[in-house]
Amino acid sequence: THLTELVKTYADELVGRQEVQALVDNLEQLYPRVVKEIVPKVVPIGLLHRVLQRLLRERISIRDLLSIIETLGECVSLTRNADILTGYVRQALARAITRQYQDRDGNITVMILSPDIEDGISRSISHTEHESFVAPDPSLVKKMVAGLQKMISAFTAGGLQPIVLCSPNIRIHLRKVLEKFFPSIVVLAHNEISREVHVKSLGMVE
Repeated sequence: THLTELVKTYADELVGRQEVQALVDNLEQLYPRVVKEIVPKVVPIGLLHRVLQRLLRERISIRDLLSIIETLGECVSLTRNADILTGYVRQALARAITRQYQDRDGNITVMILSPDIEDGISRSISHTEHESFVAPDPSLVKKMVAGLQKMISAFTAGGLQPIVLCSPNIRIHLRKVLEKFFPSIVVLAHNEISREVHVKSLGMVE
């Protein structure tokens, strides 16, 4: 069990380009036409690798590699930014992500961010052609972390996985900020949760 946890924790570092190529080769045997049309003609193997790393870093399964590749094939004409493309892929994997975080009753319990925090994170994001960077105000981060600590206590007291729900445009960047303080924190975007699932909020992080 300990070994499995270690593998999950460092999966993004363990999967290199050679491993990604092997995954693509295996998939090509099942779906030769689809894979040949997309990888590497439309989606370079390096870009696919970066997206898979981002998914694995947050423990999102990449078993549905076909959906991942098809989504990238559709969206790569819009952007080559791996962070933005990962958001599109996560939206395509919404049902799987939803199942991963549902409780026994089929609900997902979350904490939400105040509009001020969302706006502060949004304004601190800068994009390049291939990646995005976030540099929020340290005082905002300090207040947000303090608010999160209080909310996380409420989750753990109820035996729940702490989950932050936010808007899609800041999700991956918020996760980058929070992982320094809460390595296992789960951050979901609204469009990553299936519509039929009931979302319960324990409160707002001010």
